[in-house]
Amino acid sequence: MVQSSRFPHLMALLSLALSVTSTQAAVGDGFWRTDGNQIKDAAGNVVRFSGVNWHGMDSENLIPHGLWGQANPARVHTIENHLDEMKANGFNLIRLAFSSEIFIPGQKPKQTAIDPTKNADLLNKTCIEILDRIIASAGARGIRIILDYHRLTGGGAPEDGHWYDGTHPESQWIANWKFLANRYKNDPTVVGADLFNEVHGAVTWKADNVDVANNWRWAAKRCANEIHAIHPNLLICVQGLHSYNGVGGWWGAVHLGLKDHPLTLNVANRLVYQVHDYGPAVWDQPFHQVANGFPNNLPGFWDNQWGFIHNDNLAPVWVGEWGSFLNAAQIENLEHEQGGDQNYADRAQREINGWFPKLRDYIDAKNLSWTWWTWTPESRDTGGILNNDYSVNTAKAALLNAVKYPAFAPSGPGSIPANGAPTAVINATPASGTAPLIVSFNASGSSDPDGDTLAYTWTFGDGSTASGLNVSHTYTSANTFTATVTVNDGQGHRVSASKTISVASGGGGGGGPVIGSGTGLRGTYYNNADFTGTRVERVDASINFVWGESAPISGIDADSFSVRWRGTVQAQYSETYTFTTTTDDGVRLWVNGTKLIDDWTSHAPETQSGTIALTAGQPYEIVMEYFDGILGASAQLTWSSPSTPAAVIPASQLQPAAAGGSGSGGGAASGPKNDSSGSCGVGGGIAALLLAAACSLLLARRPCA
Repeated sequence: MVQSSRFPHLMALLSLALSVTSTQAAVGDGFWRTDGNQIKDAAGNVVRFSGVNWHGMDSENLIPHGLWGQANPARVHTIENHLDEMKANGFNLIRLAFSSEIFIPGQKPKQTAIDPTKNADLLNKTCIEILDRIIASAGARGIRIILDYHRLTGGGAPEDGHWYDGTHPESQWIANWKFLANRYKNDPTVVGADLFNEVHGAVTWKADNVDVANNWRWAAKRCANEIHAIHPNLLICVQGLHSYNGVGGWWGAVHLGLKDHPLTLNVANRLVYQVHDYGPAVWDQPFHQVANGFPNNLPGFWDNQWGFIHNDNLAPVWVGEWGSFLNAAQIENLEHEQGGDQNYADRAQREINGWFPKLRDYIDAKNLSWTWWTWTPESRDTGGILNNDYSVNTAKAALLNAVKYPAFAPSGPGSIPANGAPTAVINATPASGTAPLIVSFNASGSSDPDGDTLAYTWTFGDGSTASGLNVSHTYTSANTFTATVTVNDGQGHRVSASKTISVASGGGGGGGPVIGSGTGLRGTYYNNADFTGTRVERVDASINFVWGESAPISGIDADSFSVRWRGTVQAQYSETYTFTTTTDDGVRLWVNGTKLIDDWTSHAPETQSGTIALTAGQPYEIVMEYFDGILGASAQLTWSSPSTPAAVIPASQLQPAAAGGSGSGGGAASGPKNDSSGSCGVGGGIAALLLAAACSLLLARRPCA
């Protein structure tokens, strides 16, 4: 232990914080940067932080946990109560989790997650306004913030380990980070951006512009550079993979890819690598076994997977998640919750007496920064610093005293930039053709730097108008038209974007059907329900299968598999088409980039449908994703229009995508996974499907070793 920078007793820490000189208190001031394996403040002082994860804004509540009512009214917390208790217990930084949903214009948290007596002032606030409040109040108390993009969707819905999916494109992920960078670029309370939590599954770490759909290194680099174009002083925090070249570990902790493909950003000295690590009570790994040298094997294991970054002076390493009940009775109770003999008594002893002191000593010896999982008690497999009644677990907090660092001086408040104008983007498909020409318009690429609610009005150049994010218009005569969308942010800003539509005479309308020359769709079959595992491809003339209890194709099991069909569909008439799926189990369907069907759940055969306007003879991208859990399996895709009776789409109107690849509607698969707010889990398979319903607040982490 380095006594000059550590305070083994909480009272000593608090006493020093109150009596510290002005020079010492200034440590941590301003924006931070990196120097080798150290983080330094604006004045060049070495900065180390000992913090907590505060989750909940990543849940379906869309607000940090613990602001709701309590059985004991005296235990109801305001934001400021939480922050005061964090500071009093020696925590100087918060890793603040959130999901994509907080960026929906006008989005407010679930009102039932807010106590109406003590926190009535939060009831009508948007998620972004509450985020502003947390940051301002934390800064006033000397607590710094690292923003954590924890999930795409709030709650425990399955996610496939990518930073995007069919509903949340990569462009939105980057745009959301740019919004935050712009909003807090003048506030040194916000010191870092944790780009995305626990990537896993098919995610890779490769060279620039290689395997773009899965390459986390390339995505992180592009996102970081976009952030730094706005806010060059922000630390970028990048987590590792769950596995690299067959070597597995905890989600977020395998950084071995750096040895083959180092990561550099446009702005130097701003990169921090983050890791997560848990003990055998969370998930009993091979390296947690006494037969494999546990616990003395752990320092070498950590050195190999991520410690080399610190040891070789490459960059700072931050232990972003580590946590435990640190109480044998609470850990053993997990066995009663789950049922069966899972040896939790032994796992509890190995966690409390082996894993925890070893990692604490490792952190201490290397002076690593860290954030404990978690502050509030909802995590089923670690609990929190707070007890279930929201009193402080002083015994647990004291066990961390040896690796707590000094408090920071207050920071901020930073000024939030003045309300800015939105950006208007117009898309039209098709942009040319013969009359009557049905054109689908959307302004989904439009954005607002302040998260304002946007309104969309349209003119089509032929005297017609419409409103809404997505609209359709039929041009009945030949001419060149200018279609325009005007985006209004409700704050006095109106911006427009236009598109030229060229319409030729003749064709369509009353003519006969356009018969294509297709052969079907390319089906990629996976031996797991989350688009991982053994993969087999073929061209299917149509999607019209009742597999029952049989395997869908040679090499794929009869249960717990997934399929992605890709290609183009060609309408026979210029009309609005209804696409219908009948499946057992889950299905998603995109046509022309628009998600028409989203039923990603396990169920008996169910029928879903969606509509879209298509132009005869025009090829449109189509992607259908399907998974089977257990028991029967079936998948059927049909279409209909005013001139087309309901029928399975014929092969002539389907053209397969090129062989190979794994593209999906909107950019990525999002297969079922046993995950939850702030946790890692064994992705996919039957276990994920059976546990998905219980995932919302069950923070069970699962390695992919």
